[in-house]
Amino acid sequence: MLLLWIYIHPEDANINILIGWVIIVITMIFARQILALKESNQIKELLENNQEILKKRERHLSLITDNMVDLITRTDPNGVYQYVSPSARKIIGYEPENLLGKNVLDFVHPDDLDKFKIALIKSKESGYLDEPEYRYKKSTGDYVWLETVGTPIFGHENKLKGFIRSSRDIDDRKYAEEQIKASLEEKEVLLKEIHHRVKNNMQIISSLLSLQSRNIKGGKELEIFKESQNRVKSMAMIHENLYRTPNLARINFKDYIQNLISGLFMSYGINQDTVKTEMDLNNILLDIDTAIPCGLILNELMSNSLKHAFPEGKKGKINISLLEEGNKLKMIVGDDGSGFPDEIDFRNTDSLGLKLINTLVNQLKGEIELEKSKGTKFIIKFEKK
Repeated sequence: MLLLWIYIHPEDANINILIGWVIIVITMIFARQILALKESNQIKELLENNQEILKKRERHLSLITDNMVDLITRTDPNGVYQYVSPSARKIIGYEPENLLGKNVLDFVHPDDLDKFKIALIKSKESGYLDEPEYRYKKSTGDYVWLETVGTPIFGHENKLKGFIRSSRDIDDRKYAEEQIKASLEEKEVLLKEIHHRVKNNMQIISSLLSLQSRNIKGGKELEIFKESQNRVKSMAMIHENLYRTPNLARINFKDYIQNLISGLFMSYGINQDTVKTEMDLNNILLDIDTAIPCGLILNELMSNSLKHAFPEGKKGKINISLLEEGNKLKMIVGDDGSGFPDEIDFRNTDSLGLKLINTLVNQLKGEIELEKSKGTKFIIKFEKK
């Protein structure tokens, strides 16, 4: 502006004024430089402080990553390593820099590769990386079991950039699991063998009773032997079912009832076309402590029906049902035969079979009722275990 004024008014130009203006301009320039230098120093100081903060954070982060138990990695979408934490030395035996640029898939055990790839595909859809347990090849050539969780990294326009993973050595856990599995399998074999031997011993007892009964010509004594033999068989069948079933704790009582009925009809020499059976049985599983008393109760009630309800070859029907009612089970055994004698109190009688039934119902902490409207019907209710 000063030079423009001199150019327009040369006749009015005064050297003193010119010098004054020049001094003002120079002073302003120096003041601006001083301010700029101060601002530069402040910016430099701020940058130095920020760099120090970043260095502290890097040292803190390095301290964490260097001492982490887990292996932290970052890969691109194809599985190529971009970062590997120093814990790789302890877990898989590699120097971190030696893994950079290599693909994680090259280290996964061939038998685990398919499920590993499937987990990667699912993670792209769900946004969460939950890889299955898999074996990873160590620097020694051995494999270590790893368990990995992580997350995919998405960039602009939701484009997949890679994965962050945290992997943990679970070799000790897998070894313990294998030991437990082997121990359980061994115990299952032993338990099956116990059930098998108990069943065999009961069959021996049943055979001895059968041999002994041959020396008895007939009458009450022969009937007692036959009843005892059937009771032993009903218990032996429980152990036989437990021996054959995959579930050693429980048996399917429906199958048991069907086999028991066939055995009883054969034992008493009754044609199943003469006395028919109708069954309403769900696939209810019972433990051995419930199955044995239920089997004996059913054996006694069925035996009573076959012996007394259909005299002289009379035709009839036996109904058996086992139902669930909330937390209870209801077993019903009934027939349309000649009916239960009015003069007999089934709760207080000298009959060994009825005494046994009441004792077993008490053992189950259940209750028993008798209906005599159409033939005979026993209803037993007890809690389901």
